[in-house]
Amino acid sequence: MKPACQRSAATANGLPPPTAAEMRRCQRVTTQLTQEIREAGGAIAFPRFMEYALYAPGLGYYTSSAPVFGPSGDFVTAPGLGKLFAYCIARQAAKILQPGEVILEIGAGDGTLAIDLLEALDELACLPQRYLLVERSATLRRLQQKRCQELIPQWLDRIEWLSELPTRVSGLVLANELLDALPAERLQRTTKGFIRAAVRYSEPDFTWTALELEQGSELANWCATQLLPRALPNGYVTEVGSVANRWLADISARLQRGVILLIDYGYDADNYYHPQRDHGTLACYYRHRVHDNPLLWPGLQDISVHVEFSSLARTARAAGLDCLGYSTQAGFLLGAGILDRLQHFQHQDSAHYLALSNEVKRLTLGSEMGELVKILALGRNHNAPLFALDFADQRSRL
Repeated sequence: MKPACQRSAATANGLPPPTAAEMRRCQRVTTQLTQEIREAGGAIAFPRFMEYALYAPGLGYYTSSAPVFGPSGDFVTAPGLGKLFAYCIARQAAKILQPGEVILEIGAGDGTLAIDLLEALDELACLPQRYLLVERSATLRRLQQKRCQELIPQWLDRIEWLSELPTRVSGLVLANELLDALPAERLQRTTKGFIRAAVRYSEPDFTWTALELEQGSELANWCATQLLPRALPNGYVTEVGSVANRWLADISARLQRGVILLIDYGYDADNYYHPQRDHGTLACYYRHRVHDNPLLWPGLQDISVHVEFSSLARTARAAGLDCLGYSTQAGFLLGAGILDRLQHFQHQDSAHYLALSNEVKRLTLGSEMGELVKILALGRNHNAPLFALDFADQRSRL
């Protein structure tokens, strides 16, 4: 049998082939997925495939020992570009945190944001007593701990790693590029409504198939109320972040006072479900190349879908939270004073200033991250304006 993880580069959109070690790991993921597909009667829903490919213990994309972030990984997030992103968040965080409150970061990646944020908050004389990190990947948790020990040993007594969300939290909750990596439903419009994307195994490949929506299910009700009223053509493909909405409902119930900042690639509902966005938003990242085949090499590539922020705002309001602001990443960073921070270094080392200027461009230009990434702020018992989001607030779009 020739497993899906061993397809040739020619059938993998010209992507560089995996190493021998990667192919062995992919084979293990493939074997377990095919077994689950057989036990399920021939197909599993796509969210289950995505969950296993990304998070299978010790084997998934985020849980193996393989590098994920930076030049040796597959993609770069905003914190990985430099310290300006964290500094801007710190300026807003300083206006949110009250004495004794914490920062809770969920899905902290390699720990860069936590490290830079603590440094910036120290500079602003607003260092929290506790910085909590919730990380489901044991591999990433060890990496975060190692980097914190090396780079900020003076604050280790303030940092705590949790295996699950705390029962209650007051302060600032951060989720940077977390929701786009949560399993999502993939749907297609037909003459009879919507069908649910599923995955089967047909040697030597994983291939797409379809499942009917279960009448009365949460997903069927979503399609009936949110998608069917839209003028979407037959064959239209899109995603629904059901897991992301359930996650937000959970964290909302735990927030006693403070602000949740959700930072991710995404759109409001009208743009997300635009008739011309007929292939959805799903994207895969492999060695800094982007393609659209999530069934290729399970466990070796990132699989993500953009976030639909309008539904998150509704979920938050239903949980009793206030929508405090919504903006592009560019709007947030400009409102938080990123250009003033750049100006601060103008008369220092010219090479350093040039690097910072390039960092600003990548963070704020529309052709880079500036317009694609959005920031949604939700809060409970927080009445002060969020100056960084007020600069270019787009809540009316939600």
